[in-house]
Amino acid sequence: GKKHKEKLFQLIDFYSLFYLNFMENNNDERFWTNNFGLPAHNTWRGYAFEQVCLWHIPQIKHKLGISGVSTTYSAWRHTDEETKKVVAQIDLVIDRNDRLINLCEMKYAKDEFTITKDYNDTLRKRSAMFADNTKTKKALHTTMITTFGVKRNQYSNIQSEVKLDDLFAF
Repeated sequence: GKKHKEKLFQLIDFYSLFYLNFMENNNDERFWTNNFGLPAHNTWRGYAFEQVCLWHIPQIKHKLGISGVSTTYSAWRHTDEETKKVVAQIDLVIDRNDRLINLCEMKYAKDEFTITKDYNDTLRKRSAMFADNTKTKKALHTTMITTFGVKRNQYSNIQSEVKLDDLFAF
């Protein structure tokens, strides 16, 4: 029901991202040491990890066992019409010709990523919102792309996972 198509452009030059976030207009020669591990640094780590993942989609497809399947991929977001705020976002959607869609969440973590009850609820709500908004009839699989994998617990009911090492497997 939208009257125009929305587009999202991302700057993907790694050096420029780093420079614009941490170096430009920064005169503190100890900035990196003083800010290591703080929210801004951790946000940059997460964003940089997402960009590395997006540069390695063939390796992600290989790990998922779908190298030979025709796919399209994109990010997805849903904006509340009234407030114009983003209410749901999926980092990578791999739409496959075999009637499946992988909804990929990318998470940088210093160790195995733990899916909590709240985060599991968030993943389920995003999946439902995606299905409702796109009107897809394809099966939806949740895929976690993390630095060191997903810690198994009662909430880690995902269909597939990809680790950082998988991105550099070939």
